[in-house]
Amino acid sequence: MTETRRPVVKLTTPADLVGVVPWLVGFHPQESLVVICLRGPRLRTGLTMRVDLPSPEHAEALADQLAARVRRDGAAAAFLACYTDAADDADGGLPQAALVATLVRALDRRGVGCKEALLVRSGRWHSYTCDVEECCPRAGRALPETPTPAVSRVAAEGVLSGRAPLAGRAELERSVRGPAGLRRVVAEAACERAYRAAAAEVAADRDAAHARTLALLGEALRSYEAGRPELPDDTAARVAVGLLDRQARDEVVTWVLESAEAPLTALLGDLVRATPDPVCPPACTVLAWVAHAFGNGALANVAVDRALRHDPDYTMARLVREGLDRQVRPSAVRQVSAEVRSDIDQRCRRPGA
Repeated sequence: MTETRRPVVKLTTPADLVGVVPWLVGFHPQESLVVICLRGPRLRTGLTMRVDLPSPEHAEALADQLAARVRRDGAAAAFLACYTDAADDADGGLPQAALVATLVRALDRRGVGCKEALLVRSGRWHSYTCDVEECCPRAGRALPETPTPAVSRVAAEGVLSGRAPLAGRAELERSVRGPAGLRRVVAEAACERAYRAAAAEVAADRDAAHARTLALLGEALRSYEAGRPELPDDTAARVAVGLLDRQARDEVVTWVLESAEAPLTALLGDLVRATPDPVCPPACTVLAWVAHAFGNGALANVAVDRALRHDPDYTMARLVREGLDRQVRPSAVRQVSAEVRSDIDQRCRRPGA
């Protein structure tokens, strides 16, 4: 699930619609069903969902779930795209036609129209809903080798935000994995040193230890903002351990209020990749929160999945997961970040704080 802050671009052709899907999803879908919510009289893009293609016995349940989410998003219509390499059915019909028809009916029951439903296969698109040979030939139409002007604009905006579609979901999941092999041994040793150092700092002055975590991460962020992305192992370890302090963690999630998406997300991505599994939940949860606040639901989902995999009871990660599942909009996440910032500021102004 994802919802992004996008430029206003008019998408008028199937090639436009298919071309923007990887930018909305975060990766190039494979064996997937993509549903894009279209809101209001001008059919502005809203929530985007991607799911693996289900087995036939689960098609109806999945269609009902997706249609309910589309309705909850307030969509007036939806665009559907099925990605598969499967051949046509035995009767000559397009693959997954039954699934698409089931979803269209589920949307219709909720008063949501289907703007377009396309099969994307082997570099061509085919329509599930139109059989007029002049516009939607049975053999499909080839996708353009170069992006359409509308897709080019979406791509340019994505690059400026520090995003580019990955090859697939597996690559997205790898982008939040911790170190492996010898790199993991080095990272674990760095975290052990950082934990001992942080414990000594907390024993001497808890506020100073908290400030050091923020100072180290803030200094790294300034380097990323200046185009010098560098996060030394010892710095990554000290910050990852420092984020075990809920006060430091909560303050970092408020950085979405003044930081640009690209450097902050890049820094936190490097942090979670440098953080071994036992101490990863806070760092992964901060990345998930920030990604959700910026509208990058795909990244938020895989980051919070890693956090919960290694600590199913981590409260903030469970809150992020609930927010994603309930389709909380990025604007609402940023509002919560603002409330957290206000609460932090009030605590700092209290006598003795």
